[in-house]
Amino acid sequence: MRPVWEVHQEFVPAMPEAVLQVGIREAAATALGKLGREARAAVDRLLHVLSGCRATLAVQVVRALGDIGCADQRVRSALVNLWLSPNQSQTFKVQTAIALCKLKIDAADLLSVITKMLATHQDSFLRKSAAEALACCGRNEVDVVPALLTAALNDKDEKVRQTAEAGLAQLRLSHEKALQLCAKQLKDAAYAETALRHGGPLAVPALIEALGAAEPQVREKAARTLGSIGELAAKAVPALATALHDRERDVRLAAAKGLWNVTKNAEVVVPVLVDLLGEMGAGVSDGGESRRRLLQTVIEALRRIGPPAKGAVAALVNLTKDKNRHVSESACRALKEIAPTFAKKVGTR
Repeated sequence: MRPVWEVHQEFVPAMPEAVLQVGIREAAATALGKLGREARAAVDRLLHVLSGCRATLAVQVVRALGDIGCADQRVRSALVNLWLSPNQSQTFKVQTAIALCKLKIDAADLLSVITKMLATHQDSFLRKSAAEALACCGRNEVDVVPALLTAALNDKDEKVRQTAEAGLAQLRLSHEKALQLCAKQLKDAAYAETALRHGGPLAVPALIEALGAAEPQVREKAARTLGSIGELAAKAVPALATALHDRERDVRLAAAKGLWNVTKNAEVVVPVLVDLLGEMGAGVSDGGESRRRLLQTVIEALRRIGPPAKGAVAALVNLTKDKNRHVSESACRALKEIAPTFAKKVGTR
């Protein structure tokens, strides 16, 4: 008796496209994919068909190659070349990505393209396909889990959310474990912070741990994310209070803003922000774009606090005389919010 794959091969002969019924060939490719490893001997024929077939058939052939599971040099070369081809549609590209991920084949920018597609593309079918591809990747690869978790928690399409959730399950990750991985990827992953923010209270323990990380960038992002969670991050208050004394200025700033969002305790937060203003030298000439940005960020934080930030009035008055016009104008606006009566007396513009 002939192997089952040989029967299906009869529907995928090496003949010109015009001679064949495309629908039958697509069905054959799909059937071969369902056979999985049993159809390995059909790989040569599939690769031959792939070299010159229509897009609808090519999609089925690529999916079949991924499902069969043969990742030898022939398949690697064919799929990588397809991935790198500039003339492929996004639909075909994402199907190629699924096959590459299933077969654990590296290709240039593969993960960055697929994670971005899942996170930002308007087409729900492409986002769903991207989630399917990422589910076949390693859970410790940068942005795989953050992108899947963000989609599972926040995608507007139910089918995309379900596919992303199934992807996390395929990687054997609960939401809690996924959030822990996201926290560990805060330094390098583009979507880790977003995933943690959407994680809400469940993300707080992982973010508290991240506040103790060696990298300042991780500590800053952790503090910022806790601030975005707000009052639901109350368990992080002691860790944020400790971060107010961090050796890095950006971390102290993020911790102060985060602590305000969580506690609304101006007595603790405002002195830290005032000290940051003093560190940057209110009376000096324009010290560069980084100085301006940081000063305006601190001033804006004080403005958002409003009247409870009255302890910053003296520092803000000094900054209304700053030689950088953007800084002085920001200080004037903040004073009008924090101490409007006093602002009129000193004649802020």
